[in-house]
Amino acid sequence: MPTVEELENSPLLEIVGGEISGQRTFKVAWADRLEAVRALWGSLQVIEGVPTYTPPAHYPDFPNVLVNELRIEPLDRNSPLGLTPLVDFSSGTNEFEFARITARYKNFEMGTDGGRKPTVPNGTILSYSSDLASEYLPVPGRTWRWNMTGNPQVSDDLSPGVLIPCEDIHFAWRRVPLPPWDAIRDLRGQVNADTFLGHAAGTMLFLGARVQHDFQVTDTGLWRIDYHFKVKELRSTADSTLRLGWNHYYRPQADAGEHWLSIQDAEGNFPYPAGDFASLFVFGS
Repeated sequence: MPTVEELENSPLLEIVGGEISGQRTFKVAWADRLEAVRALWGSLQVIEGVPTYTPPAHYPDFPNVLVNELRIEPLDRNSPLGLTPLVDFSSGTNEFEFARITARYKNFEMGTDGGRKPTVPNGTILSYSSDLASEYLPVPGRTWRWNMTGNPQVSDDLSPGVLIPCEDIHFAWRRVPLPPWDAIRDLRGQVNADTFLGHAAGTMLFLGARVQHDFQVTDTGLWRIDYHFKVKELRSTADSTLRLGWNHYYRPQADAGEHWLSIQDAEGNFPYPAGDFASLFVFGS
């Protein structure tokens, strides 16, 4: 942590429409400006061979209001320590004694959200979005009977459709120092082994993730992970038991009784194996 001094007219705190934001201005040595950026934004650094995680700075008294924007400039623009001759436009800048760093803070929802988000390690940011939708599944007419005298069977050339409720769930996990690489690779194509975020076991399918560096100006060692899940869930109106998950398929026989049944191969394996999704939201190695 470099030597830091807070400047005049700082800090600033704003509350607009119930959203908290803030701004603070700091003075640091010019040579320490990138080290200050890492301390403000959060970083993962290897110190004496040991990975050391520094969570992002938060606004005093508001742990959910984190640094979201940074501006770095000379404290006194008119007093460079000698002008630097440039060989090209990609190297060399003027040197100054001190830098002014303006940090702007934004409120982030962290932790759980009524059971809709898993808990993540302190200092990281997890946001959630969901798209509620449905899928249309045509089924053979022989499955059904007309609601009339004698209940005659529907002909095969008529294919009534079943609308299956589904949900696309997206998580954006930011400022992550150590992504759980093994869990991401191993859990693709698996369903939840237990109830996860309120969804019954076997109804939530992990489609995969997009992982990219979270910050590029200086290598903070932090990552952003975008997770994608799809939920397929249908319950009995009589007793709320699960009728449809990812390993359930529609049995079209007219005398089948319960049409939605799970299937297995000769060794008892389901099409979609089950895994522990909680391991996607812990630091890896």
